[in-house]
Amino acid sequence: MTMPQPDDALYFAYGSNLNRADWEGFCARNGCHPDRLQPVARAILPDMRLSFDYHSMTRGGGALNIQPALGHSIYGVLYRADAEGWKALDAKEGAPYCYQRVARIALAEDGSRVPVVTYEVTPESLCDFTPPTAEYRLIVAQGLTAWGLPTTALERASRNQSPLPAIDTLFVYGTLMAGESRATAIPPKRILSRIPALTPGTLHATAGDYPAMRLPDPDAGPAPGRVRGECLQLVDLPCLLPDLDRIEGFGGYDHPRALFHRTLVPVKREDGRDCRAWCYVAGDAVRPGAVIPGGYWRHHRQDPDRPG
Repeated sequence: MTMPQPDDALYFAYGSNLNRADWEGFCARNGCHPDRLQPVARAILPDMRLSFDYHSMTRGGGALNIQPALGHSIYGVLYRADAEGWKALDAKEGAPYCYQRVARIALAEDGSRVPVVTYEVTPESLCDFTPPTAEYRLIVAQGLTAWGLPTTALERASRNQSPLPAIDTLFVYGTLMAGESRATAIPPKRILSRIPALTPGTLHATAGDYPAMRLPDPDAGPAPGRVRGECLQLVDLPCLLPDLDRIEGFGGYDHPRALFHRTLVPVKREDGRDCRAWCYVAGDAVRPGAVIPGGYWRHHRQDPDRPG
């Protein structure tokens, strides 16, 4: 990852900067204005986990960091910072000596990809697990709660416990559906349930024997199309992702071109349960064709002229 310039992306916060009072206190002590940092929206950092592998002299104990973890995700908030805001963030994070700016891809709540800058501990500053103080843990927990975000990952990281997979569901709408050509890529013993489901978006035909889903266009109005498929609840989903990523031509969130991108989408299951699920959507290397009426590839493949 190259060091990003301050104005290239939004800032993704996952720790103490989620807590407005903590941020305002730092700004008051250091002569900067807290409004240099403006909240934008909640977001998710995919394939990452929280860790306490940095000892903060300021906090008197462990401070949060993030580490790669396939299939896991970190909840946080996107902020917009001006030049003075970035200077203040650098000062608070001890950048570039303790923490450093890193460019990553976050996922918005609608599943769209968002280039972001976040702070990660420098390799020279990493240490073994260091428990946080109760005060620091409370600061982060209060920030998460204020944004309606879960605190489970924080609590497990503070006890040096392995993270629980936040998402164990996969939404499929093409060749991975039951009875289709690549359904066997998911071993039946790993499938706890397979429920018909819908997600917002549009489904397109392609030149190959597979469909491509596009996320809703935010300018298309309040009633986006729907894609019909199946929501699979899976055992140990992270272990399946390397094979699924390979099948779907997804080389990672920093890959310049991909056939499909793995993201998280809101899903409405036929049994009435709403959830978020991993889903592969059209990437830069695929050329979606005509929209499939009704958003159901199986009907389209069996009868392309069938009305939606």
